[in-house]
Amino acid sequence: MSSVTKERVQPYVIRTEKSRAIDAQGKPLFKPRRTEPTPVSPKERHRDQQLLYETVTKYVREGDNQAMREKRSYIGFLMILMQRLVVSSTRVIRTTLERRLEALEGPQEQRTLFPRLSRRRPGDLAGQEQIDSSRRQG
Repeated sequence: MSSVTKERVQPYVIRTEKSRAIDAQGKPLFKPRRTEPTPVSPKERHRDQQLLYETVTKYVREGDNQAMREKRSYIGFLMILMQRLVVSSTRVIRTTLERRLEALEGPQEQRTLFPRLSRRRPGDLAGQEQIDSSRRQG
């Protein structure tokens, strides 16, 4: 089977662009958008957030490297999610890190992401099993 390319798919795809959308009278449905990048430098009041970001980034980098060494790619994936959380919400990353600390300080059984299924890799779990397992952890 041939690979999917833009040229092969183009006859079957109709691309609609928001900027070209019009109403029944031919008037644009949306106002034109003008964007330009604006450089943002951290202010003193954001110093703590910058420090949090840098600290979580370091933790994520170390966790990802460890996951790679141990061939546990699912841990690396979780580290990436943690990185996304830190830019999304200070409250969410705090809760996540607190739960992670509790798990690390808790009994050995809780140190794994999937304690009841520790003999199976998370990638071997069915979708619903993964959801159920993560809910037990959260």
